[in-house]
Amino acid sequence: MKLVTAGIITHNNQVLLARRKKGQNLEGYWEFPGGKIEPNETPQACLERELFEELNLTTKAGRIIAESVYEYSHGAIKLLAIEAELLSDNIKLSVHDKLAWVTIYDVQNFKLAPADIEIARQLIRLNLRSQFQKRREGMAYWWVSQNKTHYEEREGGFLWAPKETKKGRTIFHWDTMKDVRQGDIIFSYFRQSIVAFSIAQGNAYDSNNPFKKSGEYWEENGRRIDTKYTVLQKPISLPKIVDEFQVILQKQGVYKPLNKNGTGHLGYLFPLSDEAGNFLMSRCK
Repeated sequence: MKLVTAGIITHNNQVLLARRKKGQNLEGYWEFPGGKIEPNETPQACLERELFEELNLTTKAGRIIAESVYEYSHGAIKLLAIEAELLSDNIKLSVHDKLAWVTIYDVQNFKLAPADIEIARQLIRLNLRSQFQKRREGMAYWWVSQNKTHYEEREGGFLWAPKETKKGRTIFHWDTMKDVRQGDIIFSYFRQSIVAFSIAQGNAYDSNNPFKKSGEYWEENGRRIDTKYTVLQKPISLPKIVDEFQVILQKQGVYKPLNKNGTGHLGYLFPLSDEAGNFLMSRCK
């Protein structure tokens, strides 16, 4: 298996992506720039060399912060994502035809090289946890998108999400279950409305799939949070508040429950800023 480095170069809260030019392996795909580790070369030395050779960038490589393994048609690689400090920015393209500085959450909107997709997912989780820990001192707010599971979860007084997909992959919006704490408030989104809120009665714990009616698509192993639900007499219709709510979400700086069109992202449990949580709570009746 070949070892390959990927540079995580940040500036003004954005990360650098590079697109492979026509005629190159993986042409047209975007990547975190880097390259193959040579014999007797450290990952950090490799990254500094590759960034200079491919982009004319002088950098200082730091720690490895994410890894992924992918089986390409030409062989398997292990991709090591390494933090890199930018020391010079006199960029000259050689094997790429375009660069982009984007937020880590917008990386997923690019046509990423397959091995880089898992790196992006891990970086989003790391960035979210970092921001979440900075703001968290007491109670926190969450948004849970419940479709087929809403009634079973509400009647049973819990939230539940699998740990992994059937292919063994972790999913960001399931992993957030680990960050909920006792006393946190979770808003239940169902059929384009906030229909209830619940209070976490404790931290997440290991639990088998509890769903009898709607859980056949998920793995058996998961995490459960016991909650106390309050059903709203007047559900909060998302279309009626979406314009004002989207303005608040844009300030949040973390993975959001709504897309730019104002409809729900595919996903389960999303963090909310204090401002977003207070906005929803003020409308609960």
